[in-house]
Amino acid sequence: GARSAAARRPARDRRACRRYQPEIEKCVFCRKKLIPKEIYFSSGQGGIICGKCRKKSKNRSKISPETVKILRIILKKNWKILSKLKIKDDIKGELEEISRKYLSRLSDTLDIY
Repeated sequence: GARSAAARRPARDRRACRRYQPEIEKCVFCRKKLIPKEIYFSSGQGGIICGKCRKKSKNRSKISPETVKILRIILKKNWKILSKLKIKDDIKGELEEISRKYLSRLSDTLDIY
């Protein structure tokens, strides 16, 4: 039979949340797979930028491939793996910086704060 509105709500909420996640699999401009050598993050563009497209965004921060890997684990909500990782201080700093900037951009976009 038909599912109730309450039963459909969790799936709808997950889809809505995904719309606000940063792009971390491909370059936001050229949509190509990332090359670990040169990776940037732009909160204004909504995610990762490859080295070839970096000049298309003025507000970008260079980030390490390790930071991208940890972002992927976080966004996939793989808490078991995340809890076992020993994350270096410089990676924690990158994660904090891009999270702060991205959340600030989202709050401006959604006008929630």
